[in-house]
Amino acid sequence: EAPEYGEFTTAHFRLRGNRLELNLSADRTGGVQIEVRDEQFNAIPGRTFAEADSLYGDHLATPATWHRESDLSAYRDQIIYLRFRLRAAKLFAIKAAS
Repeated sequence: EAPEYGEFTTAHFRLRGNRLELNLSADRTGGVQIEVRDEQFNAIPGRTFAEADSLYGDHLATPATWHRESDLSAYRDQIIYLRFRLRAAKLFAIKAAS
Protein backbone atom coordinates (compact mmCIF):
# COMPACT_ATOMS: atom_id res chain seq x y z
CA GLU A 1 0.00 0.00 0.00
CA ALA A 2 2.36 2.68 -1.29
CA PRO A 3 1.70 6.31 -2.25
CA GLU A 4 3.46 5.72 -5.60
CA TYR A 5 2.23 3.46 -8.39
CA GLY A 6 3.40 -0.14 -8.47
CA GLU A 7 2.81 -2.71 -11.19
CA PHE A 8 2.90 -6.48 -11.51
CA THR A 9 1.97 -9.07 -14.12
CA THR A 10 0.38 -12.46 -13.56
CA ALA A 11 1.65 -15.66 -15.09
CA HIS A 12 -0.29 -16.58 -18.23
CA PHE A 13 -3.52 -18.54 -17.73
CA ARG A 14 -6.59 -19.67 -19.65
CA LEU A 15 -9.52 -17.34 -18.98
CA ARG A 16 -12.45 -19.43 -17.69
CA GLY A 17 -15.07 -16.72 -17.43
CA ASN A 18 -16.61 -13.66 -19.08
CA ARG A 19 -15.33 -11.03 -16.65
CA LEU A 20 -12.93 -10.52 -13.76
CA GLU A 21 -13.95 -9.86 -10.17
CA LEU A 22 -11.57 -8.38 -7.64
CA ASN A 23 -11.40 -8.42 -3.86
CA LEU A 24 -9.66 -5.13 -3.11
CA SER A 25 -9.30 -2.22 -0.77
CA ALA A 26 -8.15 1.07 -2.28
CA ASP A 27 -8.12 4.68 -1.16
CA ARG A 28 -9.81 7.29 -3.40
CA THR A 29 -6.39 8.92 -3.85
CA GLY A 30 -5.17 5.72 -5.51
CA GLY A 31 -6.84 2.70 -7.01
CA VAL A 32 -6.37 -0.44 -9.07
CA GLN A 33 -6.26 -0.60 -12.87
CA ILE A 34 -6.00 -3.72 -15.04
CA GLU A 35 -4.62 -4.31 -18.50
CA VAL A 36 -5.28 -7.54 -20.42
CA ARG A 37 -2.59 -8.98 -22.69
CA ASP A 38 -2.82 -11.81 -25.19
CA GLU A 39 -0.69 -14.96 -25.39
CA GLN A 40 2.06 -13.06 -27.25
CA PHE A 41 2.00 -10.42 -24.47
CA ASN A 42 0.44 -7.76 -26.70
CA ALA A 43 -1.99 -5.36 -25.01
CA ILE A 44 -5.56 -6.08 -26.11
CA PRO A 45 -7.18 -2.97 -27.65
CA GLY A 46 -9.92 -1.60 -25.42
CA ARG A 47 -8.49 -3.43 -22.38
CA THR A 48 -5.33 -1.37 -21.80
CA PHE A 49 -4.36 0.83 -18.86
CA ALA A 50 -5.42 3.84 -20.97
CA GLU A 51 -9.02 2.53 -21.08
CA ALA A 52 -9.05 0.99 -17.59
CA ASP A 53 -11.33 2.45 -14.95
CA SER A 54 -9.62 3.10 -11.62
CA LEU A 55 -11.23 0.89 -8.98
CA TYR A 56 -11.32 2.09 -5.40
CA GLY A 57 -13.23 1.40 -2.20
CA ASP A 58 -13.55 -1.81 -0.19
CA HIS A 59 -15.00 -4.63 -2.30
CA LEU A 60 -15.29 -8.41 -2.11
CA ALA A 61 -16.16 -8.92 -5.80
CA THR A 62 -16.07 -5.74 -7.87
CA PRO A 63 -15.81 -6.17 -11.66
CA ALA A 64 -12.74 -5.00 -13.55
CA THR A 65 -13.93 -2.42 -16.09
CA TRP A 66 -12.69 -0.45 -19.06
CA HIS A 67 -14.86 2.58 -19.88
CA ARG A 68 -17.48 0.98 -17.54
CA GLU A 69 -17.51 -2.24 -19.59
CA SER A 70 -16.53 -5.56 -17.97
CA ASP A 71 -17.18 -8.08 -20.78
CA LEU A 72 -14.24 -10.35 -21.63
CA SER A 73 -16.29 -13.09 -23.34
CA ALA A 74 -14.35 -12.59 -26.61
CA TYR A 75 -11.27 -13.89 -24.75
CA ARG A 76 -12.92 -16.80 -22.90
CA ASP A 77 -10.81 -19.99 -23.09
CA GLN A 78 -7.85 -18.02 -24.46
CA ILE A 79 -4.44 -17.66 -22.82
CA ILE A 80 -4.03 -14.19 -21.32
CA TYR A 81 -1.85 -12.23 -18.91
CA LEU A 82 -3.12 -9.56 -16.53
CA ARG A 83 -1.11 -6.47 -15.69
CA PHE A 84 -2.04 -4.57 -12.54
CA ARG A 85 -1.27 -0.98 -11.59
CA LEU A 86 -1.91 -0.12 -7.94
CA ARG A 87 -1.57 2.97 -5.78
CA ALA A 88 -2.65 3.21 -2.12
CA ALA A 89 -4.37 -0.14 -2.64
CA LYS A 90 -4.41 -3.77 -1.54
CA LEU A 91 -5.46 -6.57 -3.89
CA PHE A 92 -6.51 -9.76 -2.12
CA ALA A 93 -7.98 -11.96 -4.86
CA ILE A 94 -8.82 -12.16 -8.57
CA LYS A 95 -11.62 -14.37 -9.89
CA ALA A 96 -12.82 -15.15 -13.41
CA ALA A 97 -16.63 -15.08 -13.29
CA SER A 98 -19.46 -15.83 -15.71
